[in-house]
Amino acid sequence: MSNLRESYRFGPLFECEYAEVVAMDSVAFGGSEIYVATLAEIIESPDAPSLQAVFAKKVVYRKTERIVAYILIDLFATSVSILRIAVDPKHQRQGLGKKLVEYAKEFVSFRRPVLLAEVEDTQLAAHCLFRECGLICTEMLDDELNPGQHAYRFEYLHDWKESNA
Repeated sequence: MSNLRESYRFGPLFECEYAEVVAMDSVAFGGSEIYVATLAEIIESPDAPSLQAVFAKKVVYRKTERIVAYILIDLFATSVSILRIAVDPKHQRQGLGKKLVEYAKEFVSFRRPVLLAEVEDTQLAAHCLFRECGLICTEMLDDELNPGQHAYRFEYLHDWKESNA
């Protein structure tokens, strides 16, 4: 996780930082109530006493002790899923999003051969990010949160033949 334009520190997300992530998420998604409410519900749900119980992996980038980017990843039996990724707009175009997606790709294996992400059609920056990172748009989905709008499923399949050559 190097070669970033500025000095950022990569590490785990701690429970005491959840409120900071929700605040950063609100800025990253332009205050979209749907995005922020969804993340806040996940974090603050009494059914999920800690994110560790909900997400297999949760990491952030920090700059001067402030969280500026994060990713939430879940490891399923046969896939890896990016549940949420965001970069503070003041820190975009620094390579943080790419580094976080590359981190998620590290969990792709023979047991979990695919990395999945679903993105609303309005999130063009995320579409571009996933394509730049080698994910392919495989399906258009009806957006359950916003009837009449769509989301897209992106997938990354590791090429085991190339990596063994």
